[in-house]
Amino acid sequence: MDRAEVAAAVGARLGNTLAGAGLAATDTPGNLREPIDDALRQLGVRAEDLATADVEDSTGFVALVRHRALLLVLDRLADTFDVSTGGDSFKLSQQVANAEKALARAEAELRTLFGAPFWPVGDGTETQTSVTTFDLNFLGGE
Repeated sequence: MDRAEVAAAVGARLGNTLAGAGLAATDTPGNLREPIDDALRQLGVRAEDLATADVEDSTGFVALVRHRALLLVLDRLADTFDVSTGGDSFKLSQQVANAEKALARAEAELRTLFGAPFWPVGDGTETQTSVTTFDLNFLGGE
């Protein structure tokens, strides 16, 4: 799956959400280029290969880009507030709440695909998967 294909796939899933945050479902700066680059880096793609990367795991790639896109949506909506004038009420904060719910679903999907509690973290040279668990036995009866 290449960059244009993942942009189209994420746009099909998040079209209204992206539009509500002033984003287009295109691989262009200020839209999905940055989330796509971030996801490719997480998958271990080197910086010089970002523009031409083609990922075999389309399911994981789409999930990572969707997650990164939702983070960008929340950044863009950070200054959203509700407006009430003359009997009209515009609950713009509902967009934030909906994006937060979508982000939680995206994170759950990543945990399913890549393992809990973390997903792939690339350093640009190779793919790495990090899983860390701590058993502090706070609730244990022993």
